[in-house]
Amino acid sequence: MFGDHIVQAAMDHARREYPNESCGIVSGDEYHECENTAENKQSDFVIEASEYLTFELDRGVDAIIHSHPDGVHCPTKSDMEGQEATGVPWGIVPVNRGCPLRPFFWGDTLPIEPFVGRTFRMGVFDCYSLVRDWYRQVKGIMLPLGPRDPLWWERGDNMIPENFAKAGFEEVHKTD
Repeated sequence: MFGDHIVQAAMDHARREYPNESCGIVSGDEYHECENTAENKQSDFVIEASEYLTFELDRGVDAIIHSHPDGVHCPTKSDMEGQEATGVPWGIVPVNRGCPLRPFFWGDTLPIEPFVGRTFRMGVFDCYSLVRDWYRQVKGIMLPLGPRDPLWWERGDNMIPENFAKAGFEEVHKTD
């Protein structure tokens, strides 16, 4: 999706910022390091609005990338909400004990991955994402993104019927 030079720059940035989260913007076929101004830099990131706006007005924002140091290898609910709000792909560089892994990306502007052969990743390639992508690709229906925390199902949440209802679907009794 993005060139190796962008991926490598994001990984190098994540390595240098460890144990804090790194963050940056992809714009103009380059990765631009941003200062993380979050209160708790080890578990969150904030890019100042003025810095984001500078890129958006200059060459556009193609993606936002941040790291998850020693954390989950999937987007958090706040990551998913942020991606939805910006409307551009987001990437996460998982970092294990200072060693960054290749980033993964998600967002509705990216091509839909093939249904068969997807590697499971909560919030990116999970069961709700598969249903959502099928409806988008096959039926042309956009189901809500449904930002969710990892292990949402353990709380008894059921994303599929909840988001079908939000999209205007109605349950039809089988006798009808």
